[in-house]
Amino acid sequence: MPHSWFRYVGVCLIAIVLSACSNPERDKVRHVERGDRYATEHRDEFALVEYASAIKIDPTYGEAHRKLAETYERMGNLRDAIPEFVRAADALPNDRDAQLKATQMLLLSGRFDDAKARAATLLDKNQNDTDALLLHADAMVALRDPAGALSEVQEALRISPDSSRAFVALGAVRMQGGEAKAAEEAFRRAIALEPESVDARLALANFLWSAQRVQEAEAVIKDALAINPQHLLANRMLGVLCLATGRPKDAEQPLKVVAEVSKAPAAQLQLADYYAGVGRTDDAEKLLKPLASNQATLVDAESRLAALDYAAGRKDEAHKRLDGILARV
Repeated sequence: MPHSWFRYVGVCLIAIVLSACSNPERDKVRHVERGDRYATEHRDEFALVEYASAIKIDPTYGEAHRKLAETYERMGNLRDAIPEFVRAADALPNDRDAQLKATQMLLLSGRFDDAKARAATLLDKNQNDTDALLLHADAMVALRDPAGALSEVQEALRISPDSSRAFVALGAVRMQGGEAKAAEEAFRRAIALEPESVDARLALANFLWSAQRVQEAEAVIKDALAINPQHLLANRMLGVLCLATGRPKDAEQPLKVVAEVSKAPAAQLQLADYYAGVGRTDDAEKLLKPLASNQATLVDAESRLAALDYAAGRKDEAHKRLDGILARV
């Protein structure tokens, strides 16, 4: 057999081996599978790396975007979760759940026009989609279109007359229209339909608080926490309410729950501010020093530490911290 033939076969074999070693479709799936294992083991920081690696191979890989977003959400990092949920929905245009989640996240981030448009797209596919109708209504409420929102809520109630979520939306529309009695009736109807709904109770609590019925609002928030003691929004509401009513001691526990469960830097900074405000500077510093070693929270943490130094008479240390911040900005 000619020597050139051996060389040709050798080149083909090398090409086959290289192809087997690097298969983008297979590699991206493996990254997601490894990410899933890490997520199951509650090792979300490693799951993030695997899902991001899959997206690096294929930026249009919708399932990887979704799982990356869900991981960020579990870690309390909504800033990074929201755009990933939107990218997942863009990559999975026929996935209703992805579209609903993206719409919810757009509402949460204040992108009301975008949320309205995405909900409208879902309604173009199914005009009886009650979830889409209610998200469309939520966007309209935020955009100060109570008449349009009411129309959508009424349609949702026609389709699902016993929907607790629809009555929460109805309460929000009535509340925006200044119809206090009708709003309260709607919120209480939502709770009656779904007694274990924390969201319905918090919607009622928000209404009561806005109506200056603070003691009633607090009782409803505590009812919600009896259902789910670690609910982030319920704990945050209770902490802020206690601070607003001059009871800082009662605010500590709910603020601690938010910081510990969410692990979100914003929640930890809020707890540090609480400790500083009640004179517990040692506890504030314990929270702030780890945050000062993180590039993302360095400026916020160092500026607070500088304020604590200055208040304690350590002016040189305070100025040194501020100089360090300015050098990094």
